[in-house]
Amino acid sequence: MPDTVIEDYIQRDTYAAFDEITTVFRHDYVQYMGMLHSWMSLIEMEALEAPASAFSTEETMQTFQRDIQLVSGVIASTFHETTALLHPVLAPVQLASKQATAAYIQTAWEKFFHDFVKMVLPRLQMVEKATREFTRQPEFQQVIESNLGKAAGEPVAILLVRCYERTYQLLQADTFDKRMGEILQSGAGH
Repeated sequence: MPDTVIEDYIQRDTYAAFDEITTVFRHDYVQYMGMLHSWMSLIEMEALEAPASAFSTEETMQTFQRDIQLVSGVIASTFHETTALLHPVLAPVQLASKQATAAYIQTAWEKFFHDFVKMVLPRLQMVEKATREFTRQPEFQQVIESNLGKAAGEPVAILLVRCYERTYQLLQADTFDKRMGEILQSGAGH
């Protein structure tokens, strides 16, 4: 008896199930990390375009802009590097014969998921810590929240935290398994 929705799905519809599971995972990961990347791009533009008068000193302005560019750059590189890894890691299985056993495909999925989480999680935690640090700066409130926060209708710092939370949830096997269950139950899956 399968322990998870994903395992059951793979046993019933081996190769097609694997393909759909990986597609949903890629979609969700790109969506959440893409939201984070987009917000950081907006924040970076806002910080660079802010008038010098929005900062207490020239040095404060430069430090704030540098901090945002650093975090934005790390998020961008994390997004691009990890998204690119979603395909090559799966290629050997996707190219395998459609006769591959359910056990082989289940093992391939679990290995991919484990390896991907192991690689992404430390980078995500590091960049989240840096993000939380710069969102606590008074300049973030003065320059970013006063403009982008008003446009967004809620604090940008909270929107950033939500992006991280959704990505962390996706990287939890039980949470992603529930997500696949919802998709299959809704009829969106096979």
